[in-house]
Amino acid sequence: MAGIQRRGQGTTNPDQDEGSIERYKRAQRCLAGGVSSGLRRSARPYPLYFRGGTGSRIEDVDGNTYTDYTLAWGPLILGHAPQGLQWVLEEQIGRGLTFGAQHDLEYEVAEALQAVIPCAGKVCFANSGTEIVQVALRLARAATAGKST
Repeated sequence: MAGIQRRGQGTTNPDQDEGSIERYKRAQRCLAGGVSSGLRRSARPYPLYFRGGTGSRIEDVDGNTYTDYTLAWGPLILGHAPQGLQWVLEEQIGRGLTFGAQHDLEYEVAEALQAVIPCAGKVCFANSGTEIVQVALRLARAATAGKST
């Protein structure tokens, strides 16, 4: 698996990955391609299954430890299970996970981003990279009045 390295060796070893192999066989019976992400379809000869992590280290279901260089492809920039955030997250969960409506955290986070990113005149949140790229394209088109270069 790209970005994940087992300490001192390659990424897969059937003798040390029995739990991952068992889970993959089970997943093949109910998930298309045996995985829930197109990217994981390329994991050969089988994907590894993980149960937890701290910082840049993660542990698979067989007890093998790895350095996670990708940190979930970006959202875990502070690492896995950052202790400084746990109490803040627990506090927020007590107020509600999401509302599907406006709330104070939206503008509070936008203001904090503007404070540390001087060129951030306005902030736009999105659910995916695809969604935010579409926003950027619409903005570029509006700024150029649809003219192609």
